[in-house]
Amino acid sequence: MFNEEEITYMKSIGLNFDFNKLSDDEYVEIEDTVGDQLVCFGLEDDYALNEEGIMCKTILSKLP
Repeated sequence: MFNEEEITYMKSIGLNFDFNKLSDDEYVEIEDTVGDQLVCFGLEDDYALNEEGIMCKTILSKLP
């Protein structure tokens, strides 16, 4: 589901899961953590997505 770049990013923000076999609770934690990163670090002053924001949005769009 997630590519290596996305997995590396998620690990860098503290999500150290087996991304090949995620539980429902882990999906929720990914959504919460990546969503927080998007809001805190993924937006420019004009609310346009920066590089980190694009990564977060891509990850969030892959969640069931």
